[in-house]
Amino acid sequence: MKKLNPKQLEQNRHKLEREKEKAEYIEKMKWVADLLGGPGTFSLVPPLVIKVAFGLRFLPVAVTAVHHPEFTHKTVKSALTSVHRLMQREYFAIKIDEKQVSLADFSTAGFTLYYMLEWAKFKDKGEETEAQFEWVKAFVKRLDAVLTGELCSKALTRIHDLVNYISFSKNNIEEYLHWFTVNEVNKAKGSQSRIVLDINRRKTKTRYFEIDGQRRLAHCVSWANSQHGFVETKVKLSALGFQNAIPDRDVEVYIQKHALRRLEERIDCLTIDEIHLVLFASFLQPEIIKTTKNRMLVSLRVANTKAGYLLAEYIDGAVLIHTFLFITNNGTPEGQKLTELTGLGKLDKKYLALDKLSSYIKSDIGKNEQLKAIFEKAGCSSLLDIEEAVEKLSTKQANGSIAKFLLYYLKTGDELPKMEQGPEESLYEQLEE
Repeated sequence: MKKLNPKQLEQNRHKLEREKEKAEYIEKMKWVADLLGGPGTFSLVPPLVIKVAFGLRFLPVAVTAVHHPEFTHKTVKSALTSVHRLMQREYFAIKIDEKQVSLADFSTAGFTLYYMLEWAKFKDKGEETEAQFEWVKAFVKRLDAVLTGELCSKALTRIHDLVNYISFSKNNIEEYLHWFTVNEVNKAKGSQSRIVLDINRRKTKTRYFEIDGQRRLAHCVSWANSQHGFVETKVKLSALGFQNAIPDRDVEVYIQKHALRRLEERIDCLTIDEIHLVLFASFLQPEIIKTTKNRMLVSLRVANTKAGYLLAEYIDGAVLIHTFLFITNNGTPEGQKLTELTGLGKLDKKYLALDKLSSYIKSDIGKNEQLKAIFEKAGCSSLLDIEEAVEKLSTKQANGSIAKFLLYYLKTGDELPKMEQGPEESLYEQLEE
């Protein structure tokens, strides 16, 4: 036998790898087709059609950083590894009735089968179908109702969900916002296709505002995702309650560092990226309590539950958020009502940690009828129901015995030294608490 030289050995190795790749891909197509259409679905397809379909197949998802040369090869490779790993996870799988296909398999073999099905439907002309295409009738009958364009759109949505899951955890208004763009790319006409994910990042815009004679830096409230890219918050003045005196127009929303720190301190059981996403969402359809002059309270909701207010001001042609007040803080309608009902002042609430979201996660406050009634009268009862929606995200939670301690504090308050001297602050009086 003639001995092969190194070049020939390498060529043979590549050939074996290609044959193995082809066999594995076709086996994956068979598995998906038989799962969705029933056993024997894939065996209906002639070998020549399978060969053509493989030549036009969808390749595995790729990751690039075309517009951002600062991303190293290591960063791109790490992102690709994360994408491929998550595409195998059940959470991102495509579910059809009681059947399930991993997103990795659907975005390759599933997409290829879909285009094969569309071609078969074109060839199926009912009674006039040509003899060599008789197989398409049974193939279409088995898959047409299940392997639909809607199902492929659902898979693309899951890809968007997956890359947002990866990029959101890295988002920070004070640093960078990250996102992926999702594109279907044809390598060449009449050749393979694939989904390409391109990594992007951008710093948020900043500007200075003159506050009490001092220049204060603020960040433009922004967010980014795969569907819309980088988005800066803009809101119409009319949506903020300003009418007539100021011409209605879109204005940008900025937030001071102080307000970001209060958000982190008081919405303390969520991560930074989750807090900043909640902040951005507050201005999509802002819920406003109009205050004096150009100031306003904007509701901030966590899991559709009001957790507090952003104290903002229309200044220098923009909306500037000065601080965040938790719903129990004295500068809110609910916080003032809670003070009237309990006598608790600003420092009392701080001492009891009633101004932190984590105090209401796995807390027993809502199980005590007396405390529950107080929170309901104050308008804060929604906090007692927030646990189920936030618990999976929460990084902190309350000590379960907080209700007993709170009741003891309320009952013995007259005997304890006053923690707070002087009159209570009037509603909206202070910009920073």
